[in-house]
Amino acid sequence: MGQLVIDGYRLKVEVNSARRAEIIRAEIEKRLGKHARYMTTEIQAPESMLEKVQDRIGETTGVTIFDLVAMNAKNRVTKISPQPASADDLKQLFLDSMKIW
Repeated sequence: MGQLVIDGYRLKVEVNSARRAEIIRAEIEKRLGKHARYMTTEIQAPESMLEKVQDRIGETTGVTIFDLVAMNAKNRVTKISPQPASADDLKQLFLDSMKIW
């Protein structure tokens, strides 16, 4: 999972793991060779990434990331769950998954 952003002559790659960063960097170097120059790596904690997403979503909609996750997860989880899952259960499930990620 990742995102490529081209801005003029700049290519910015965002991925969610160090392994993916290594893979895409090698692929870019293989394909572009001397026409590309590696600049820097920035590693962010999942908590800071979550805050940024929360800020963007909240500014435009007033809906929190937890609301969105709960709506999406509830639809999926409740179909297969043997017992009902509350919004708090789903919120905790999301937070736990961010720790693992």
